[in-house]
Amino acid sequence: MHRVTAFDNVAAFDDKAIHLVHSQGGAELTLNDHAFLYASASRGFKSGGFNPGSYQNDAFNPEKIWAYELAAS
Repeated sequence: MHRVTAFDNVAAFDDKAIHLVHSQGGAELTLNDHAFLYASASRGFKSGGFNPGSYQNDAFNPEKIWAYELAAS
């Protein structure tokens, strides 16, 4: 009898711990009735994981970014 499996990769995956600190902040300054300044900073996160269909059993790491914004009107 021929056996068919969805994934033929049967190797075990290593445990992976992910630690995250999430933060965000901003400030506004009104210069007059027609103008103001705005600034913000935030930290973004996209989780890592495993690819069960791959023969490389390495976990892929999370992605992190700091985003900055400055505006005047």
